[in-house]
Amino acid sequence: MRVSSIRLLDDHAKRRGTCDSALQLVDWLIYMCTGADRGFSSLPSTFERLAAEVGLAVECHIVQTRDGYELLLHRLVGRRAKRRPVFLMHGLFEESTVWLAHRRSSLAYRLVEGGYDVWLGNTRGNAYSSGKWGLWGSRMHSWGNDELASEDIAASVQAVLEVAHAEGLQADKVIFIGQSQGASSAITACSLREGLGGRLACLVLLAPPLCLQASVNPTLRLALKTPSLVYRAVFAFVLPIGRLVPNAIYLPIAKAGMRRMGFVVRPHDPDAAAITFRCVPSGSTSSPNLSLWFGMAAEGGALDVKTKQVTCPVIAYLGGQDVILDCDAITTLLQRLPDLHRLHVQPGFAHADFVWSADAPSIVYGQLLDEVDAFSG
Repeated sequence: MRVSSIRLLDDHAKRRGTCDSALQLVDWLIYMCTGADRGFSSLPSTFERLAAEVGLAVECHIVQTRDGYELLLHRLVGRRAKRRPVFLMHGLFEESTVWLAHRRSSLAYRLVEGGYDVWLGNTRGNAYSSGKWGLWGSRMHSWGNDELASEDIAASVQAVLEVAHAEGLQADKVIFIGQSQGASSAITACSLREGLGGRLACLVLLAPPLCLQASVNPTLRLALKTPSLVYRAVFAFVLPIGRLVPNAIYLPIAKAGMRRMGFVVRPHDPDAAAITFRCVPSGSTSSPNLSLWFGMAAEGGALDVKTKQVTCPVIAYLGGQDVILDCDAITTLLQRLPDLHRLHVQPGFAHADFVWSADAPSIVYGQLLDEVDAFSG
């Protein structure tokens, strides 16, 4: 079954009815619980504090999409970059902070040390990219996964190249690294926006959810049956709890939840976990986007990808213990790409382990960086 967020968006619009006011209240609570720490105050954000800890400065760039959303891009500034830009895109409910949570072991830091011009995206709706539309209201719910791809990804890549050109850097292409939804959005963006693949030196996919299997995990299936409005209301309570409850109590509960749903199996670094579990979930996402992913996870399904449009070299990593993805179907899809440079299945890794686990830096990142170096320009 192939699904499109456009169909789900239309279905959602018919059902929404009188829910807007309730959603506005829920999303306002989410905003109040996340905004103060994500750049809506004069205090340094969590991302900026992490960067300062490892000796890096941060530039904040606002990008506006064609449909009017404002996205915040973070740029890490260390030694002068000699290589082409690298753009990192997080997964569902996440933010740019997850790429720096492991500090000097993190992928973002190691790319900076390798001489790359490192940029990190924030998808619309998360706490960094609320923009002038805010995190609430009917406008927040008028987009789906296709817009995340065709608008956010394309606008972000274009902004990175424009800044590089303005600074006199020889950058005609961007290396794109995406995790989970950030990976599938890049593939979808190339599929929807003709010519975008020509702007990417290579595309690195970490656990791309291009095809999902119907979940048999009882905890995850229970979560998938939760109505969108209830799910968003739960977020409004989870976020303040995450702020108020001590780490000694909150982190074991959060870790257990991730493990029971099958998203992670590898051990966590305690310091990194204290960061990731405090900043995730970040803001929220639209109800149509939730409907897309929940429907695919409940029944199984695949995104509608025009593989011939993905003209850039692709490097893909799948987890050997990923119970979220249909890895066989994804492998078949990836093999239809014009330039599949490499497909690697990492034994013992679950869906989120490529970014969240303590040993991803030692097991995966060295090999990944070697592969990226071949496209460094």
